Amino acid sequence: MITIDYGIFEYLDFIIIRSSRLKTGSLINPFSHLANKLRIGLSWAILFICIFPPTPTSAQTATLDNYLEQGMQRSPLLKDYNNQLLAFDVDSAKIRAALKPLISVNSAIIYPPVINGYGYDQGVTNGGTYAALAGINQPLLTKRFKETQFAFIGLQKQSVANLYKISEHDLRKNIADQYITAYQDAQQIRFSEQVDSLLHQEMDLLKAQSDAGIYKLSDLLAFSIEMHTNEIETEQQKQQYRDDVFALNFISGISDTALVQLEVPSIQYHLAGSVFNSPVFLKFTIDSLTIANGRRIVDLNYRTKLNAFADAGLNAALPQNIPKNFGFSVGMSLSVPIYDGHLRQLEYKKLGYAEQTRKNYHDFLSDQVKIRTQQLEAEKKANDILLQRLKDEEVDMESLLEMNKRQLNTGSISITDYIVNLRKYIDMQNKIKTAQVKSYTLINEYNYLVW
Repeated sequence: MITIDYGIFEYLDFIIIRSSRLKTGSLINPFSHLANKLRIGLSWAILFICIFPPTPTSAQTATLDNYLEQGMQRSPLLKDYNNQLLAFDVDSAKIRAALKPLISVNSAIIYPPVINGYGYDQGVTNGGTYAALAGINQPLLTKRFKETQFAFIGLQKQSVANLYKISEHDLRKNIADQYITAYQDAQQIRFSEQVDSLLHQEMDLLKAQSDAGIYKLSDLLAFSIEMHTNEIETEQQKQQYRDDVFALNFISGISDTALVQLEVPSIQYHLAGSVFNSPVFLKFTIDSLTIANGRRIVDLNYRTKLNAFADAGLNAALPQNIPKNFGFSVGMSLSVPIYDGHLRQLEYKKLGYAEQTRKNYHDFLSDQVKIRTQQLEAEKKANDILLQRLKDEEVDMESLLEMNKRQLNTGSISITDYIVNLRKYIDMQNKIKTAQVKSYTLINEYNYLVW
């Protein structure tokens, strides 16, 4: 709807009339000519706007799924976990490479001169060293070592993959919580704007009735104060909505600062078989397997180690013998641990403490989840009952308010009583919206525990 303020035309007419009286000889004051042109230009501009009114732009709509998708794609923590999972493949390849034959080339030339009988004892130096050898070293009996190391990396990979799921789940809950908060603001603004429109309509009627003497000027002023108070509250709600939408964008990793219109949150109960199958409890299973594998790693340090090696090339002590000192050698090395000062038992003890800690956390969290899920179910049931009672009361309150409006138009009710009932209706609507939002919040928290 386009409204035109005709006061500008009255002002231009005043300039035209005023300036037409200001003549100098046969010349008319130039301000009159300018005012005429302005009046004609404004008339054409307003006519164009009335024929082709500007199309109002509406805010872009957004859903909870949009924010969840953006949050998952932009989260640096989830990208970090993805890179860690790829790095574990590199670690597995490194273990395979370490168990393959190690081939190396080593060379050394050492010449200890003896001058006038002074120099190193040739019995120690053998007159020097001239070596160029290609060697190969191959660890043997590595089957258990490979199995244990690969199991360790596999468990680490499972742990990071599980952390990825837990972090993703946490991020989804945080985004959903903030979305619900912003959606509550939007619902509150929508209702407050409806109240603003109602108050403005009533204000126009009350002005006419005040002029007719039905209502006192003080009553009209009280109603005007109520109307402006509601307008201020609406502006405060809009500012809060902007802040909460920006916080929602921040959590989701969105840099856009444009306001959007939020759709109803699509949050439903998860039909999970058991909370104890969730990644939160899977973490304890992985930790238990890691501790058990840790004992096998400790045992590996006390197993016999056997290596085979060989080399070939030049290995001479005197330069004149170099042509005859080309050859090769083969050999094996054996290492058998005998005594370590009870270090093995200390490592076992340390792993035992880790297992006790794991079990304590598992039992505590199990009890907490059981208690909290029962509390959420009870809260949801009580909130549903309250919401239904508020909706039943809403019907009666709307009927009363409609009756009060008719009485207000006829002057059979005081403005103060109307404002009191209107405030009761506004408070009741706030309670309904709070209960609706609480229902979304309870479902979101329940889904966070049971997934």
